[in-house]
Amino acid sequence: MLDTTYIRQILQFNNADALKHMVIDEQWPVKTVRYRFADMLATRIAYKTRRIEFANDQAMTCLLTEVASRDRHDGMYVPIEQESIPANAKITDCDDNIDITRINLLAKDKTPLPSQPLFVSPQDSRMDSTGCGTLWYVEVSLSTEQRLLPLRNNEGIIYLKPQAVKTHLRTETPRRRTITRFGQYDECNYDRELRAHSEQLHARLGYTPDIEEISVHEVVCALFAYREVVGGDTHYGAVVDVEGTPEVVMPLDNMADRIATGMKNSIKVIGTALRSLTFAGSHNNRADNKKLTRLLMAVAVADGEVSEAEKECLLEGLRHTAGLTTGEQAALASLLTASDASFLSDDDFLFNDTANARKALDLMKKLAASDGESHAETQIIQRLQETCGFLEA
Repeated sequence: MLDTTYIRQILQFNNADALKHMVIDEQWPVKTVRYRFADMLATRIAYKTRRIEFANDQAMTCLLTEVASRDRHDGMYVPIEQESIPANAKITDCDDNIDITRINLLAKDKTPLPSQPLFVSPQDSRMDSTGCGTLWYVEVSLSTEQRLLPLRNNEGIIYLKPQAVKTHLRTETPRRRTITRFGQYDECNYDRELRAHSEQLHARLGYTPDIEEISVHEVVCALFAYREVVGGDTHYGAVVDVEGTPEVVMPLDNMADRIATGMKNSIKVIGTALRSLTFAGSHNNRADNKKLTRLLMAVAVADGEVSEAEKECLLEGLRHTAGLTTGEQAALASLLTASDASFLSDDDFLFNDTANARKALDLMKKLAASDGESHAETQIIQRLQETCGFLEA
């Protein structure tokens, strides 16, 4: 257990001169806080369904004949090379449902390879006696990202900047596979500790990965109190990474809270607004509140990048929005990764209840006024005004 003797030793080694002007408060118990992070490698697998309709096309006829001749088991989709599709083929994207368990992705050690073939469905591909036919196939793409996400399981040290903690992280520990979901695999291998955080991590990530690997890292910090020799005022300090390479940060109470003061006022307004929303009542009311939330998120990203602190404020607002499911929270949280407000569609501006539309407009105006209205914000506001028939400037 950490005590003031250890704190004094750390101070003597790190900042002996400062120790001359302060007295460690022996009556104030040293508080230990463990900051824990998940180093996550997350992969999403996207399946795009496409269709080619042809008439008297020799290349397509040969391709369809080849697919039909392939050996296949249990109705599995047939892999073909991307180059097999003729350059002049007329390809149409479609919304047909697919059975991904019938797709054998190229993989090594249960890890899908980045480059995948096309997968043709022989059951849906056909050609009649006149030479007219349809080839139905699935195009697979993979996207991978690495994120360092905090595991929220304890109270942090007030005014201690997260970046001061992150710089002490040692991430050499190998990641362990926690999710494998593609084709015939549907495996979830969380230990008890990580299982309790999985929904939280995916909400912060914005989606549930198809392939996920995680290692957990910890930085132990200590909070202590001290008095100035001259004046006797009490202040607080922190030792970051007491079990590794200790760094002293003080005074915490006199530090400008850069995360809070640097946060855009509009983000604070949105966070407050989200907490006040409820998704109870009629279907129309729930739908309108989702539109309102999407509009607020659009305003958040419209005038520039959202910082990590600002994202945390908005995510905290989402977590406390009454009536949102975990999936709905994750879907809305994913909007914070957008580079602009282009994710909005016409439907986002079509409210079922005029009163809900008016509420959205009033909030958006408040947001624009809080930080100084930007052109991107103005465009969103004007679009809502025009769609709903609100003619005021």
